This record gives sequence, C-alpha cells and structure tokens, in this order.
Amino acid sequence: MFQASPPHPETTEPPDPAQARRQHELAGLEELADLALELCREFQSAAIETRRTAQTPQDMTAAQGYARAFDRTARTYRQCLALRDRLVNGDTRQTKAQAQAAPFLQVETLPVVTAQQVAQRRIDVGEALRACVYAADRTPVEREQLLADIEEFLGDEESLRWGGVSDILWRQCIVLGLPFDLDRWAHTAWAQDEIATQPRGSLYEGYREPQDQRPP
Repeated sequence: MFQASPPHPETTEPPDPAQARRQHELAGLEELADLALELCREFQSAAIETRRTAQTPQDMTAAQGYARAFDRTARTYRQCLALRDRLVNGDTRQTKAQAQAAPFLQVETLPVVTAQQVAQRRIDVGEALRACVYAADRTPVEREQLLADIEEFLGDEESLRWGGVSDILWRQCIVLGLPFDLDRWAHTAWAQDEIATQPRGSLYEGYREPQDQRPP
C-alpha cells in the first residue's frame, strides 16, 4: 500500500525589515504626539490661570513662559503629525494591512509651501514681529528677550509652513504678549496678497480697510 506523503507546511515570507522599522517609527511618533498634546494642554491651562490671577510683573513673566512652552510643544505635536503622515502616505509599497490602516492614520497634511516661500515668510514675519516689539512698552531687557525668542521661532521651518502669514503672526503675538493689529500690516505686500486671494485660515478673510487709512 502506498502511504500518502504528509502535507508540506505552508511557507511564509520573512518579515520585511524596512516595514518593521517603519511600524516601529509610527508607534514612536504616535506616543510622542500623545505626550506633546498632553503637555500642550497643561501649559495652556497654566498660562491661562497664571495670567488670570497675575498680580505682579513676575506673574506675567511666568504666564508668558508657560505660553512659550505651549507654543514650542505645539510645534512638536504638529511636526509629529506631519512626519506620521509622510510615513503613512509616502511609501507606495504599502502592504495590504497598511493600506487598510492608512485611512485611520491619515491627518490633514501641511499646505504645500516651497523653500522660497518659507524664506519670504521668515522675512515678512520677522519684520512684523520686530516692529511690534519696538512699538511696545518694554524694558531693554524684556525687548532683548523678545527679540531672542523671535529669532528662535524663525529658525523653525515647520512653524513657517503652518497657516498663512497673518495666522502665524496672530499665534506668535499671543505667545510673546504683543499687540496684534491687522490694520498695522494691511498695506504690506503679503497682507495685500491675503486680502486679494482670501486663503483658507487667513485672518484677513472679509477684511475691510478703515476709511481713514485707505489711500486716496
């Protein structure tokens, strides 16, 4: 009698090291983003509460410190989301499991901003913020600290890609405790461009220039 040979075990392909590494990086970014978001909430609460109950200049300085910490942590959070999006969507060789999971991991991508536009934004935002510092009532020491904070912010390319110029200025004026005034910048080239094109997220959406400031 002939004895049937035992069935051959199914062969499985060895795991792809690149895919395993990518999944590990995604998990790390997920954890880092969660931690950054938790810190953002704590810094925001501390900034609001400290500013609300401030009674001395030292209290206001502490509130601004919490606000700066919030801004830096928020930048970290946004960078984690952007990097996660690139890992999820940037590889055309996704496995079936990754392709099924991608819709749950996708986040809103950063707008497409060229290196030249980032360089121009660095100039426009820097000029506007420095003018605010010199126009504000600040001591020389406070002014130097604000200018140093501005230079640190301008060195973060990802923050200059997020939103339009008016939105970037609004966020930084809050962080630095500087007055924000759309009328102040309405005649600049970047503001005129936002007024004309009305990009999404621009604070100049629906803006009407005051009658006494319109050129004849």
